[in-house]
Amino acid sequence: MQKWVKRLAVLLLSVMALAGFVYLYLEPAKPPASQAFINAQVITMDANNSLAEAVYIEGERIIAVGSRAEIEHLITPTTLIHDLHGKTLVPGFVDAHSHFPGSGMSLFMADLRSPPVGNITSVVTLLAALKTRASATPKGEWVNGFGYDNLMLTERRHPSIAELDAAVPDHPVFIMHVSGHLAVANSAALAAVDISAKTPDPAGGHYGRDDEGSLTGLLEENAATALQRKTFDIGVLGFLQMTRQA
Repeated sequence: MQKWVKRLAVLLLSVMALAGFVYLYLEPAKPPASQAFINAQVITMDANNSLAEAVYIEGERIIAVGSRAEIEHLITPTTLIHDLHGKTLVPGFVDAHSHFPGSGMSLFMADLRSPPVGNITSVVTLLAALKTRASATPKGEWVNGFGYDNLMLTERRHPSIAELDAAVPDHPVFIMHVSGHLAVANSAALAAVDISAKTPDPAGGHYGRDDEGSLTGLLEENAATALQRKTFDIGVLGFLQMTRQA
């Protein structure tokens, strides 16, 4: 009995020692009391997209951004200095899951996001947003939307192909779900990429159909690929504009 207790005690002490070692090993290093980045091309991301030469930091807080002379005035004998030799320094992006620059798509598409980031609360308001977009779009050109969430709508469903056809009769319409894994299109959009009720589901995708086999407009996963390629072709300039907007 005593041997068993001793072995258990040794095991527990070993586990505790290992846990302590892991904690110390994994504990993030504390930043220096102060540090400066000099001789850099600092992209500030301010309203004027101005460039700076240096940055001064105390702990985890940026204290100053400016010319090298301005920052060197703040440096103390204990400051850790990073000479970047003209390299570019950009702000850090701390984001658990981002589709940057997706938020800039509002330049080219109707914003169909629900509160708190948008104002679409029902199929009715979603269709109204598409109508508004269509009114500013030449007849026959694409009307696209992004960010709708069926679970955030009063009706808790996707808009139907019939509703899109009725709301925007003179344009092909394609809207992406907030997840990026679903989409809905109207009849003109589906016809533009030769999708009909007779079209078989693509590998890794599914065309939504009603009980009679007619298309509902819902596109799942790879079923939306052809339309994504057609509607998201905004070119290099468009991508730069979207990035600036984001």
